[in-house]
Amino acid sequence: MGAGYPESVVDALAGIGWVVIDDFIDAPLCAALRANAASLDLAPARVGHGKGKQLQPALRGDRTRWISADTVDVHERRLLTRLDDLRNTLNRALFAGLDQVECHYAHYPTGTRYGRHLDRFRDNDKRVISCVIYLNPHWPADAGGELRIHDGDARVDILPEAARAVFFRSERFPHEVLPAKQDRYSIAAWFLRRPR
Repeated sequence: MGAGYPESVVDALAGIGWVVIDDFIDAPLCAALRANAASLDLAPARVGHGKGKQLQPALRGDRTRWISADTVDVHERRLLTRLDDLRNTLNRALFAGLDQVECHYAHYPTGTRYGRHLDRFRDNDKRVISCVIYLNPHWPADAGGELRIHDGDARVDILPEAARAVFFRSERFPHEVLPAKQDRYSIAAWFLRRPR
């Protein structure tokens, strides 16, 4: 587990608004979740929400499958418990009002990307904190696939290395997934509050 976790997550979200945590999950759990993602029937991801959802492969090329809150998979349950424990910590420390966590597997086939976007929808503010957990062992530095966070005029590129997690404020940071030279697996998660 990353040094200083979960204090470093709390401090960063209260301050600069984003943080990278290495070894957020242990290696066996990471390997099991990657095996799940590689074996499941993932569907092409859509952009937008509700009735406005649509396929736009030039903008978003990943394939996804939601992880159900009532999953019987022991590895998914371990991940959901870990995320829910963090949700409770964030509520205590930041009075964040987080009600639940939702997440899905994401597979970016070679060469695909996800263009610059915000995780919060214009007409729905329930996504408060975004998280990406990477499932890619031995990711080469020149393989691409970085998460690029736009922080004002600055850009921060984060390699999708196994067991690494990135947390950031959903409404504050436009971000994108750069094209990769090999298959890229992750889990995307959102900490939600009740819609207002």
